[in-house]
Amino acid sequence: SMYLAVHGWKVANIPIVRGIPLPGEIFRVDRHKVVGLAIEHRRLLEFRKKREEILGTVGPTDYSNPSAVFEELEAAKRIYREGGFSVVEVTDKPIEATASEIIKIVTAHPDKEHHRHTPY
Repeated sequence: SMYLAVHGWKVANIPIVRGIPLPGEIFRVDRHKVVGLAIEHRRLLEFRKKREEILGTVGPTDYSNPSAVFEELEAAKRIYREGGFSVVEVTDKPIEATASEIIKIVTAHPDKEHHRHTPY
């Protein structure tokens, strides 16, 4: 979201956190403006374990528990399906490529409001 914002896009990064409901607005905006991000289970676990190591987390946590992470990813898929949202696979993909893909998705369904398009 920061990368897109630097290039003039108004974006929101809404994390999907177990036990915390998503803002209702996400289902009231044009579904073509909402893009979900997907990542492979193994890669997300690697990131989270590394983050815990850097932060000095001691002992097992749900944050890096393989079963809990799997459930989080499945919950995200359900949300994307229910909302009819497009999904971009981000595993091992550079931020620039992800941003470009998101822009293609959003601009394929232009709305009545003017939005700034920055080509890459």
